[in-house]
Amino acid sequence: VEDNIANVSRSFAFNVVFEPEASQEQVFEHCGVKRLIDMALDGFACTVFAYGQTSTGKTYTLTGNAFQVSR
Repeated sequence: VEDNIANVSRSFAFNVVFEPEASQEQVFEHCGVKRLIDMALDGFACTVFAYGQTSTGKTYTLTGNAFQVSR
């Protein structure tokens, strides 16, 4: 990434990058969230932690457009 104002460049490494068109199901499946949801529905205590900058889609990624539970 080039910062032309500060005249510096930085490199970042990522384990996974999802395309903007990636579905919620694809993200959940890859990150293991789908399995945790199934476990929670079976009575286990589970936690999913979303971390990131404000207004970047964390809540939307975890909950979608509307709350809906299905297996």
